[in-house]
Amino acid sequence: MQEESRHFDTELAVIGSGLAGFAASTFALNRGLKTAQTGNTGAVAYTTGYLDLLGEINDPQSTTLEDPWQGLLRLQKLQPEHPLSRVPQDDIHKAFEQFTAFLGECGIAYSRPGKKNVTAITPIGTTKQTFCVPATMQEGIDGFARNAKCVIVDFKGLRGFSGRQIVANIAARWPNLKAKRISFPEMDNGEIYPEVMARALEVPETRAQLAKNILEVCGDAEIIGIPAVLGMHNPDLVMAEMKKLIALPIFEIPTMPPSVPGIRLREMFEQVFPQKGLTLVPQQKVHS
Repeated sequence: MQEESRHFDTELAVIGSGLAGFAASTFALNRGLKTAQTGNTGAVAYTTGYLDLLGEINDPQSTTLEDPWQGLLRLQKLQPEHPLSRVPQDDIHKAFEQFTAFLGECGIAYSRPGKKNVTAITPIGTTKQTFCVPATMQEGIDGFARNAKCVIVDFKGLRGFSGRQIVANIAARWPNLKAKRISFPEMDNGEIYPEVMARALEVPETRAQLAKNILEVCGDAEIIGIPAVLGMHNPDLVMAEMKKLIALPIFEIPTMPPSVPGIRLREMFEQVFPQKGLTLVPQQKVHS
């Protein structure tokens, strides 16, 4: 059977549904351009939620970069044709400001872009330099920087995230770190999945029970780290309520992909963009 053809009149066609594509659509909508976007939408779900600028340069003096702006100047000398070498730094900063502000307006708050990278924890407990992080992860960035007493909580039956692995890999740099394993409310038999846990935590009763389970193992901790499961559509609200329930700051660490922070972004884009007038044509490849 011949597939029915569809026709869209638009001023701008954005091809690709990764973070770059969604950022492009954001900038276009903010300028009042009639926009259509197409592509396979799965890629965003595989992101950690971190927004990188420039964390490392591959040259004889290769090193992680605390200052991405100085790194960009070095990159311009080494690779003048690199895309980041061809965009003024002021434009790059404004783009991060605009994109993170848009995400915050849509319900997923992010840290403001500044002059420095921050050191973030990966799903396996290594570290990386990134530029902006979800608000649900900021306490972990700050806690790591000051070597706060922290308990990393993981869950029975959850694969792709191990508190003990994170502690083992980062202990030399964060000695006040411990790991504890607990049960997730009403999910203590068999495998459990981050997306299911995140949606469950949108229910107040589930949050209350989880807080009780965390309080039983937190000891003298100053902050609590957990896998990224603090709600799917209202993560900042869920984090604030969990913080109130346990009377301690709490932060998320991305799990192995697909990770909830990526799924949050994908679902937010798919819901918000059409409301703002963007024509979204999902799960399509562009051949010509």
